Amino acid sequence: MNMKLQKQSKKGFTLVELVVVIAIIAIISAIAIPSVIFMVSAATDSSGKTNASSVSEACYNFYTLVKSGTIDSQSKYPDGSLVSVAAAPGSSATTRNIAAKNITVADALKYSGINLPTKDSGGTPVYDSFHYYTGTVSGHNEGEIEYNTGNSLPVGTSELAPTTKLHNLYND
Repeated sequence: MNMKLQKQSKKGFTLVELVVVIAIIAIISAIAIPSVIFMVSAATDSSGKTNASSVSEACYNFYTLVKSGTIDSQSKYPDGSLVSVAAAPGSSATTRNIAAKNITVADALKYSGINLPTKDSGGTPVYDSFHYYTGTVSGHNEGEIEYNTGNSLPVGTSELAPTTKLHNLYND
């Protein structure tokens, strides 16, 4: 009978063993959590920079193609609708330039098939994360679009919005 009591008391962990396991888990968490946070932040920054580059290229290409007359009012968006912001085919350079002044960032993204949401999954505006240079500043060209990783806009930039007119980006 004494043997039976000894076997029953050996089942389970001692308080010291549990404290040691909890301490080890706490140490591993203290090391791992900042690393995971850093990786998520780095991935967000990388994605933002890629999006900014795509948006910048789409805006510049659409704007110059409308101004040159390559894209006209008979051209179509990917959804099949006509590009109403462009001038009629064969229009003069003056007419094409006037039409180009009404092009917005949203128009360029629609033509390029870029579907940048206006808000992320948490409800934060996406466009608030982008800015464009209003002049040549610190090696950046006027109209260059960047991802904004800080809480405030860098000097010499303006916030990019879907309604931003492309001629404002290129001071044209």
